[in-house]
Amino acid sequence: YRDGRCAGTARTAAHNTFAPGSRNQDHDGTAGNGSDLRIAKHLARTSVIEADNATAWKEGVNLALRRVLIIRPQVLIVEDIVHLTRPETGVQSWNSLFPFQREGKENAFINTEKGLLQISLLEPSEAPMHITEDSVHRDISQEPVRIVPVHRTAFTAPPALNHRFLTVITLTPKDGKTDTPEIHTKDENAEFLVITQGDQITRIARHPDFRDRLSGVDSDGSTVFATYVSGTVVEAGAFNATFLRSGGDVIEGDGFLSNPR
Repeated sequence: YRDGRCAGTARTAAHNTFAPGSRNQDHDGTAGNGSDLRIAKHLARTSVIEADNATAWKEGVNLALRRVLIIRPQVLIVEDIVHLTRPETGVQSWNSLFPFQREGKENAFINTEKGLLQISLLEPSEAPMHITEDSVHRDISQEPVRIVPVHRTAFTAPPALNHRFLTVITLTPKDGKTDTPEIHTKDENAEFLVITQGDQITRIARHPDFRDRLSGVDSDGSTVFATYVSGTVVEAGAFNATFLRSGGDVIEGDGFLSNPR
């Protein structure tokens, strides 16, 4: 980071991440600190990752949890849960070499070589979206080296001690051979999601009141998901749980099952 050429990438805003108060992470004097990877699990249809990034800041951040669910083939869900010691804005950033376009207040999309990529902020409801050119990228694959802009979309929530962001990213391929993913929420805070991709349906309960809608799956987790094909549970998972049960399989603690009995 002391190399001047790295000044751009040393900024938190240059990455697809969450930052309190638009602060950069403290890369000086924090050796060994940064992201604490808690969960990394790859199932047949789903990959899950959970990491706490709190120690990347020297002060003011008690928790900076990011949960990622890759629901193949075309859906990515990102949940940021941040607890601060003083009220600060919450800023979620997304960067691309393709220009972003706006669709409403909470949706941005880019036309990539593979298809239409859409970023939708489901929670919070009050987080204005700003689209800008943020930095530049050196394309060394060409001679002479070509400088291209990096485009940024940022959502900013008002100052608060706690922030919770929920973002859904979908890809609609250009080949026309794959069904467009459909995302449905059952309440204004997106505490229960239904994601349809062809004959595959994934339900995500982010609040205890909705766990009974996960037929064939039982857990006390703070976030529980189940994927169904033809009404049968083919995968399930639970975060912050003491148990997960599906069919004849039981896991204690955070758990993830593929093709339960």
